[in-house]
Amino acid sequence: MVDDIVGLLRLFEASASDRETHRWVLSLATDQALWPDAHRIFNLVRERTLSAIAEQNDVLEAQYMFEEICLKSLYNETDASDPFDSDSPYWIIKCAIDWARQIGLPVEDVITVVSTNG
Repeated sequence: MVDDIVGLLRLFEASASDRETHRWVLSLATDQALWPDAHRIFNLVRERTLSAIAEQNDVLEAQYMFEEICLKSLYNETDASDPFDSDSPYWIIKCAIDWARQIGLPVEDVITVVSTNG
């Protein structure tokens, strides 16, 4: 799962509208020691998600939804006492495909990442 998350984050790196949140999530994903901080970072990204929804910015909303689900999934790997929903990893690929469609990235690129990692 982690290899898929990192691979997808790298796939989207050049296309991220909000490079700051993207850097936060990529940095966290590549350093397991930081995963316990995923809940805090999730809260920061969630604030931006809600703003993107209010502004009807579908591109940013798709980016943030993908980043949120990655953060939830990584946080759950820490065996925290307050985990997010256990189905979080299930949504990673769906959110990646949604974001890819929003920015015109071929869905096949997403499939290639997740079919070659792991």
